[in-house]
Amino acid sequence: MRRIRECVGKIRTPIAALVFLLTLTMVAGCGGKQGSAPTQVQTKEKKEKVIVFARPEDVQFWDPQDHFNLVSWMMDKLIYNTLVEITAHGKVVPALATGWKVSDDGLTWTFNLRQGTKFHNGETFDAQSVK
Repeated sequence: MRRIRECVGKIRTPIAALVFLLTLTMVAGCGGKQGSAPTQVQTKEKKEKVIVFARPEDVQFWDPQDHFNLVSWMMDKLIYNTLVEITAHGKVVPALATGWKVSDDGLTWTFNLRQGTKFHNGETFDAQSVK
């Protein structure tokens, strides 16, 4: 019985040390200064805000008309706006278009565009942009 206690005592010490180190590692991984992740890049002219976006796989195509792949589609939704969107219930709702009319023969669609919208470079969004 005494030998068993000695063996258990010898095993307990390394296990306790291992548990302590694992706990310390987990706590250290959660610590740090808040906002310590790099969120801004210093340039000579100005500060730029940087967004880091992780996905499980690379985007395969950047042209939204040239593919249908879930990851690329999800990135398209973050980058591009459309004239209309489809809700989860399948209803078509306005996005960049505020409304639309369809001709009697169904061949001509006329969209009313949202006013005051600009592209990231400052250019105005208008009928020429959609054409």
